Order: sequence, then structure tokens, then C-alpha cells
Amino acid sequence: MAMECLRISLLLIVAAFHTSSKATVLDSKDSTTLMPVTTSSKVSSVLRDILNQENLVRLTVVQRMPSLMMNAKDFRKKAYTLVESLKSITEEMQILKAENQRQKDELTVLKEDVRQIKITQANCSSVLLSFKKNHLDFSLAVTEIIKHMLCDENAQLLSSDSRVLSGKFLKIIFINY
Repeated sequence: MAMECLRISLLLIVAAFHTSSKATVLDSKDSTTLMPVTTSSKVSSVLRDILNQENLVRLTVVQRMPSLMMNAKDFRKKAYTLVESLKSITEEMQILKAENQRQKDELTVLKEDVRQIKITQANCSSVLLSFKKNHLDFSLAVTEIIKHMLCDENAQLLSSDSRVLSGKFLKIIFINY
């Protein structure tokens, strides 16, 4: 802002000097005699105007300097706050990246565990099916054996009953006679 005011004041000075020099040249061309009093009064008037403009610019700069300094302090505070926020956000991002990586690793381990469990489950299922088949075969064999034993026992009972009956029949016959 101060640099801008200085540039403006320099432009005004150059423009005022240029205008006054043109006026002096024009005046000298039009008139046949040089009037040193008029020229020097114009120069002094232009210089006075330039000094007044410079004083105005300097006064404006001086008036605006405290607010510029306050703005600069505010900007520094805001910049510091933004830098600290950026550091905080960067640290938080690093923490989140580490947490994300840890969770990815954990997920990989869990997927491997699930794969192992599926393999174990498949093995257990095949063993269970084998046990079921063996149990069914064993049950069928036991059922056949029991049937044979029952048939043999019934046959034995029938043969022993017939001897007992025949013996009783003989007794009855002897008793009755």
C-alpha cells in the first residue's frame, strides 16, 4: 500500500513537472521576450504543488501505516494459526494412514483365518460324512446280525418248545392211561 502511494506521488511529480515545462516552452514560443518572473513563479508554484502533494501522500502513508501494521500482525497471526492447523491436520492424516494400514493388515489376517476355517470346515464335513457312512454301515450290519440272532433264537425256541410239548404230551398221555 505504501509503495503504491509512493508510485502515485512520483507519477504526480513527473506529470506536474512535465506539464510545467510544456507551459514554459509554449509561453516562450508565443512571446518574443522571456519573462523570468513569470517562469520562476510558475516553477515555484509547481514545486509548491508538488511539495503539497508529497506532504499529502506522506500524511496518508503515515495515517495508514498503523492500520497496515495491525493488518500485518493479523496476517501473521492468521498465517501462524493456519500453519499450526496444517501441522495438526497433517499429523492427524498420518495417524489415520497408520490406522488404515493396521486395519488393512488385520483384514488380511482375518481373511487368511476365514480361509483356514473354510478348509477345516470342509475337512470336518468330509470326516463327518465318512463317520455317517460308517455309522450307517455299522447300523445295517448290527441290524442284520440281530435279525439272524432272532431267527436263530426263534428257531431254537421252536425246537425246544416242540420237545417240551412232546414231553408234556407224553406225560398227559401217560397220566390219562
